[in-house]
Amino acid sequence: WADTQFGMMRATLKAQWKRPLMRLATCGRLVLPPLLEAAPEARKGGGRVIDPALYELTPEALDALEVALASMAVEAINAMDPKPAFVVVCGDLINAYPTQRDENEAQVKEFKAVFSGLRPDVELVCVCGNHDIGERPTPETLGRWRRDFGRDYFSFRVGPDKFIVLNSQLYKNGSGAAKEAEAQDRWLDQELKAGPESRFTVIFSHVPPFIDDPLEPSGYFPLERETRLRLLDRALQGGCSHWFAGHYHRNAGGTYYGRGGKGGARQ
Repeated sequence: WADTQFGMMRATLKAQWKRPLMRLATCGRLVLPPLLEAAPEARKGGGRVIDPALYELTPEALDALEVALASMAVEAINAMDPKPAFVVVCGDLINAYPTQRDENEAQVKEFKAVFSGLRPDVELVCVCGNHDIGERPTPETLGRWRRDFGRDYFSFRVGPDKFIVLNSQLYKNGSGAAKEAEAQDRWLDQELKAGPESRFTVIFSHVPPFIDDPLEPSGYFPLERETRLRLLDRALQGGCSHWFAGHYHRNAGGTYYGRGGKGGARQ
């Protein structure tokens, strides 16, 4: 899955005060629903009943709710039979940016505490997102990610299949870490050259190349259009069949058939 984003509910609660101001500033023409709403009843899932008190709109209750929901996911994974070969979180493990050092470190600790509950025979694959390394990553923020979670781009195999993990933020805005961005791009070329030897070659990233249409405009959520098309062409030529990402906080996807419309790689 993607965007576990520990600390996001607390941050969202802080932002709720802006919504009544929007209504006031537009003389009542713009009425936005609350970003968070309290739920009076207990919720069930994964064999666990969540205490209704956790749905109270206080920072402490929302922190505890995030932990409870993530723990339910860990329990569900542990109960899977047959077990998965691995579990991947496609970026934004936490909400606080690297510049928010104290909050960032506390949320990293919380993430690790919850996911340490995964059964030991299931690997956890962590992909870095913009909240993890910053909107404009630097050697310092990349170094902190590597210290806490390991490499920011790498590949691995499971049987006949190959999986490529990208640091998509270096493609979104690599200006603060140009050498690292160039090194990843050269490395990706080498990885894709070996792709056709695999049964399936799959890419994981945080930022998706596109949301619904490979030719859609550039924007906050997808990669810049020309960057996206260059990467998709290379992935298709390298035998990539699927690309999984996060960042959008909703389900989306489509198929890239190449600029000539033949072949196909599914996002």
